[in-house]
Amino acid sequence: MPSGSFVRWKQPGAGHWITTYANGGHMYMVIAGLSFDTSNMSSTGGNRWSTTIRSSAGFSARHPGGF
Repeated sequence: MPSGSFVRWKQPGAGHWITTYANGGHMYMVIAGLSFDTSNMSSTGGNRWSTTIRSSAGFSARHPGGF
């Protein structure tokens, strides 16, 4: 699914455990305080998971209900 489709995915706002952040050109997710961001080239081990979380400015925060 292209990143722009996630701008209106599921419920608006941040979730307790899972939040996706999307705009027309990119998306990333934060799960239990860890960021998974495909543009994060400085992640430990090269797996794109990180404790460093980019700014959410310009992104729409969404979450699956109940999480």
